[in-house]
Amino acid sequence: MTPLRFALAGRDLPVDRALVLAQVEPAAAAVDAALAQGADLLDLGSADPAFVAEVRARHPRLALAATPGDAAGLCAAGADLLDVTGADPATAAAAARHGAALIAAGLEPGVTGLLDCPAGPGLLQRLAEPAPWPRLITLPDNGSGDAALAVAALAAWRGVQVVRTREVPRVRQALEMAASINGSRPPAAVLRALT
Repeated sequence: MTPLRFALAGRDLPVDRALVLAQVEPAAAAVDAALAQGADLLDLGSADPAFVAEVRARHPRLALAATPGDAAGLCAAGADLLDVTGADPATAAAAARHGAALIAAGLEPGVTGLLDCPAGPGLLQRLAEPAPWPRLITLPDNGSGDAALAVAALAAWRGVQVVRTREVPRVRQALEMAASINGSRPPAAVLRALT
């Protein structure tokens, strides 16, 4: 996997496994809980710029995503990624103008961002096709349940670099397992049984 590079402050992230993008409510306790559970990045949803600035002040090296209402304000507050999936093209253009990387279903050449690949039928076939941008999936049912964990592991095996979820600990464990099986990171524990 190639490193993910986000425009505002060059926050490079680990490359030995897919990353967990935790969807959190705009509250300090939710941010702290997601980070304690192992989130690599935070999706603050439709948080206002003041909350983004508060999180940025408390966690200056953490990559933050938000859904733009005020693209300029969110970028000035410290958002690295703006989720413009489903937004009108003017919103995406404004977000890109203000220096944020984008999360979008389609990206223009020269734009930095994550390609949002919807989970569902045909996901593995779509992931087999080459893409010029790193890919992100949002897990069904917020990542709860065994089916969502299987989707996360298979998507990571197929090269998805970011998995968005509300179920951080179990998804992180599934991504670490997939990376160990794939050989991109060492296993947490090596057990050898010889008879």
